[in-house]
Amino acid sequence: MKTLILLVGPQGSGKTTYCEENLRGYTRISQDEQGKEGHFKAYHEAMGRGDELVVVDRINHRRDQRGRYAHPAREAGYHVKIVWLNVDRATCLKRISQRKGHRTLKAEDAEKALYLFFREFQAPSRRESNEVVVIGNAPFFVDVKDLTGEIGARRHVIVGDVHGCLDELQDLLSELGFDPQEDVLISVGDLVDRGPKVKETTDFVQSLPRFFSVKGNHDDKCIRYYQGNKVKMTHGLTRTIESFGAKMPAETLEFLRKLPYVIKTPSGYVVHAGFDPLMSAEEQGRADCLYMRYYGGSSYFDSLGGVLWYKLWPKDAPRVFFGHIPDPSAPQLPNVVSLDGGCVFGDYLKAWDSRDGIVHYAKARQKYCESEHAAALALSPHEQVQKREEYVVAGLLRKDASDDGKLAIYTYTDQCTYDKLWDEITVNSRGHIFNVETGECVARPMRKFWNLGENPSVAFEALPWDEPYEIFEKMDGWMSSLFRHNGRFRIASRGSFHSQGATWATEFIQKIDWSFLPDEATIVFEMISPALKIILDYGDMSTLVVLCGFDRHAGDEYPRCVMEEWAAKAGLPIVKKYEGLTIHDCLRLQKELKDKEGFVIRFKDGTRVKVKGDWYVKIAKILANLTPISIWDAMRAGRVQREYLAQIPEEFRSLADGYVMTLEGQYSKAMEEVMGKARSLAAMFPGDKKSLALYMNARRAEVGDLAYKAAFMVADGKMDKMEKLVMDRIYPKNNEMRSI
Repeated sequence: MKTLILLVGPQGSGKTTYCEENLRGYTRISQDEQGKEGHFKAYHEAMGRGDELVVVDRINHRRDQRGRYAHPAREAGYHVKIVWLNVDRATCLKRISQRKGHRTLKAEDAEKALYLFFREFQAPSRRESNEVVVIGNAPFFVDVKDLTGEIGARRHVIVGDVHGCLDELQDLLSELGFDPQEDVLISVGDLVDRGPKVKETTDFVQSLPRFFSVKGNHDDKCIRYYQGNKVKMTHGLTRTIESFGAKMPAETLEFLRKLPYVIKTPSGYVVHAGFDPLMSAEEQGRADCLYMRYYGGSSYFDSLGGVLWYKLWPKDAPRVFFGHIPDPSAPQLPNVVSLDGGCVFGDYLKAWDSRDGIVHYAKARQKYCESEHAAALALSPHEQVQKREEYVVAGLLRKDASDDGKLAIYTYTDQCTYDKLWDEITVNSRGHIFNVETGECVARPMRKFWNLGENPSVAFEALPWDEPYEIFEKMDGWMSSLFRHNGRFRIASRGSFHSQGATWATEFIQKIDWSFLPDEATIVFEMISPALKIILDYGDMSTLVVLCGFDRHAGDEYPRCVMEEWAAKAGLPIVKKYEGLTIHDCLRLQKELKDKEGFVIRFKDGTRVKVKGDWYVKIAKILANLTPISIWDAMRAGRVQREYLAQIPEEFRSLADGYVMTLEGQYSKAMEEVMGKARSLAAMFPGDKKSLALYMNARRAEVGDLAYKAAFMVADGKMDKMEKLVMDRIYPKNNEMRSI
């Protein structure tokens, strides 16, 4: 059985020692020894060769990092085994201080390295591998305070993040007819910080005979501050200090300190931030309970690489009540109930009542503070342009300027796509137009969106299929957007004011009376014309098909009914909407579709995904010349040139990566075998080519034609011809990968 072992553990945990003492005959992949690029090359070569036992010796502390190795291995038929060396920080630090001349980690840098490891560490899960083996300490999970017996049949109310908003808490409890002598009040944490009455809030809840709470990240930080630890004076901590003064009463500090991270109630589990969706409710780590937002990305705030954790929480798992993510309209589903309504930011305090199973709301009396996270995303108009200009310099965006130089259109580059450098700037640079002098957004087309399953954010299980969604025809034209400049309506397309399509469409729309259109509206079209044909043949049709529209300032999308009205007034067709079709119908039709590109699915929050038909993808691959032979032809010295790969359409990157991994692995294996045999044969008759020829001619069938030729190349010193010999050996005959 082919096996991939992923070692997981901090520096100094004994990963290398484990290999030396427990493993034999394996291919070792180590960034320390082979370098960042080199170790990935070595890994893919090992996969391509089909090595029986491959070991990745890295700290592998995050799931996205482990996935870079696990996913290709699973596709190649490997059994993925995680060996978790769960060693404490002190032991690791001691070991590092005792070792001499480590290749990459100096002893004086050890503390920082270990701090970063444990801060970002994500415990291995059986869902990301076939097997998990723990060496050392048993995994630590937070204690769960079980109140199911104590609460019993009593009415219990679970309230969201209070943040010192005592007036709103009392308003809501009064509205609910809450009886403090009989009923139970449970908080999802974050009692302190930000709001106007922090001390009064903690005094009030401590006075209730039946009050319980989990610990929130703000509560945790407050405790650390009053215990004398150095913390950042941000995110509303100063409000707490103003409320309590320099010293918090001992009983209040002890009350906060003893708060559990998870509470189990008769109605479900209560946690502040969220759970690791790959682990059970009883097997959760402290950091996830306090900080969880987006799961699967590089951090809890990675909204592009990760997915909101509750979208992945299994539907048949116990119900979870949580806060932390301020959103008044967040879901209340059978398995997850979001309770942070952003009261302190001027929205609502939310509470779930076991008496009716409903979430109730109390409107904030006023806005007490600004959300730092919202402010961080809300760049000023000039900052929007400045940031994009920085991305142009970095090679992540390209731009085109209007003739008068006042407008710029920004579009993500092949480099951005190839390296998957997606963030709020790059996904919102798909032909977005700005006035470079004022920073005003002149046109706002659709955000970048992906094929179903292309990344974790659009994995099938991450999407809300139990909520309403719409299905539209995916048209095969040029996406374009309408904008105004110098008193004239114009069209931009393919990241340019001057493309063939933009020029044609700008003239096309001059016959339309656009006086009905609000100034803030951007209409997005699919440009269809015989001169702009990509794959599908729409006959003589030359028009703009209305896809959707956006408020260019606020970013809100206009409803379908509005777009139908505008399309009718402009005398333009609107993209077909399929009534009664489901995602399962789309997946079935994906294999049957002919003469159509596929479908676009839009959820009520505006998220879009593409489902392209198999026939269309096949034709597109041919036109993109993405075949085993084309990849083979782009190889130089055993590597496919990065410049070539960067030009491949993003829909086909995963297919291209598979071809690359196989061919580069075959090249490495064939070169190693040929060189080994050739050198052995040539070494039998050093400097005597005649004897070598007699020997080889007598045994040509036994030696094999490849080794026969290679031995003479070695003897003649013509190593430059060896590459052609090996390349011919791995050539994909009939455009199919060979087995070597």
